[in-house]
Amino acid sequence: MKRFLRFNNWNKNNIIRKNKKTIGIAGVSSNYGVTHISISLANFIHSVLKKNVTYVELRDRSQLIGAVGDKVVDIAGVEGYKYKGVNYVCGCDIQKAKAVIAQANGWIVVDVSNIEDDSKAIYFQCETKIMIGSTQPWKRKYYYERLRTNDIRMNLNNIKFYDTYKNKRKTKEFSQITKQPLQTLPYVEDPFSLKEKNFEALREMIM
Repeated sequence: MKRFLRFNNWNKNNIIRKNKKTIGIAGVSSNYGVTHISISLANFIHSVLKKNVTYVELRDRSQLIGAVGDKVVDIAGVEGYKYKGVNYVCGCDIQKAKAVIAQANGWIVVDVSNIEDDSKAIYFQCETKIMIGSTQPWKRKYYYERLRTNDIRMNLNNIKFYDTYKNKRKTKEFSQITKQPLQTLPYVEDPFSLKEKNFEALREMIM
């Protein structure tokens, strides 16, 4: 009963009711789990929110075709794949990404991976923007260097910041410097097979 009531309340939320929404996930640099959490969000949107969803892998070489590339489908005129109900556009360049975002039906999760000059336009076009970094002593300088760039400073209020490292003191330090909250990135064991304990944290990311 509690589960039913919780999901029912989610569906009453205006954001959950939306038929189209774009979500961009970027890392301060590479290797921060952007792809893992992006796939998790796409599967959550499909399996829990019951929305049509397309995952866009914005990089030159795909890391996913071997896992999701069995069933070929057309997605807004671009070749993609369907796996467990989620549409995947793998190894997508800027032009293809723009076409998919503009024309595909449903929700769109854009895996920006490492935000660079060419991908910034796509990232900042997204309605919900998520940035992932780490405040571990040997990594936090990369987070703060990224925050000092003009495009990020101008959009601080419109970005959700996440940390792969849970540390209350560093979280407080981050918030004092940026005036923005820093959340801990949720741990998801298998992004293709979510567990109910993951649902609330994933929902918070896309709100």
